[in-house]
Amino acid sequence: MDFKQRRLGKYIVFDLSGEFSKLDHSPAFEEELEQTVKAGNLFLGFNLANVSYMDSSGINTLIRIRKKIGPAGNMVALEPAPEVRDLFNLLGMNILLEIFADEKDFVRAL
Repeated sequence: MDFKQRRLGKYIVFDLSGEFSKLDHSPAFEEELEQTVKAGNLFLGFNLANVSYMDSSGINTLIRIRKKIGPAGNMVALEPAPEVRDLFNLLGMNILLEIFADEKDFVRAL
């Protein structure tokens, strides 16, 4: 999995591409995510438009980070592919993060 990081308002957005899975695990992404939260950034976004697949490892990463940022922060998923959106719906991930079908909708909501 490849990633880039950018700021969008008070959010740090991670643009992800590839598979968010145990087989395509990115230690660099995990480390960057941990450092971002440790630095006090509690508002995180994950642009999933180019994520073709996500397994339980990817879901676990999102849950673990959501627990770390706690109620003082927020997490959003931007433009998840239909397969990923279906997985989120099946698992009730909308309880842990807001899901935006389009990044423009998210920007308007800021």
